[in-house]
Amino acid sequence: MHIVIRLSKPTWTQAFALRRSGQYCGAVQLLCHPGPLRRLIATALPLSRNGLVPSLPVVPPALPAVETPQDNDFFLAIQQNPFGYANSNFSISRPQNAKNASDYQKYVADETMLGVVFCLLEDSTKTVGVLHFDALKPNHAQHNHSTIAIDVLPEFQGKEYGSEAVEWALRWGFEVRGLHRLNISVFGYNPGAKKLYERLGFVVEGCRREFVWFRGKWYDDFSLGMLRTEWEERYGGKELADGPETQEPKYYS
Repeated sequence: MHIVIRLSKPTWTQAFALRRSGQYCGAVQLLCHPGPLRRLIATALPLSRNGLVPSLPVVPPALPAVETPQDNDFFLAIQQNPFGYANSNFSISRPQNAKNASDYQKYVADETMLGVVFCLLEDSTKTVGVLHFDALKPNHAQHNHSTIAIDVLPEFQGKEYGSEAVEWALRWGFEVRGLHRLNISVFGYNPGAKKLYERLGFVVEGCRREFVWFRGKWYDDFSLGMLRTEWEERYGGKELADGPETQEPKYYS
């Protein structure tokens, strides 16, 4: 385990509501950040193939979640990474400023089903990347699925941090949120990400040929998905759910 996950306030509200209703069964240690925003902190779990959950480290309660101004510099760095920006949306690449970064930060913190940043376990001030699930529209809730988006700063890529974050997010989505499926997409000019998602268990379900224009060429847009049953089979979700009882959330004043 190399990272810790920091969640936004709406995510905490959803997770606690699910727990109170009996639907929350993950072995995730929950800590609530002090202060008026009462942000959630949750440790990332290494998902062992045999379903065993090791003891969890305690995250210092002073650790903030997705907030302003603590995360401003990180979100600005994410927005100003040209290749990362091109990997995450169809928009024409333009220089990004602090307002663009602030808008994205607000979206992750307040408007997603799951909005997290993840940082190094040995140095919780070193933010590595951001991950979120799109929120379902009220009249789409019956479909019970979401789409994952992830972005990792260039200096932390290729070190398995993104893999850990996605594995943690899969567990949150299927075991905590109770989703039926999760989707992720990748453009053809990012073959490394496609290989990673397939290695993590996503299945290529479709391809829109020559759909994206990038630096003078046309590229395909690949759609990948994972069902809850596939996650359970691959990651031992049923065994994990039967593991140690989740500790009650701890509050600090």
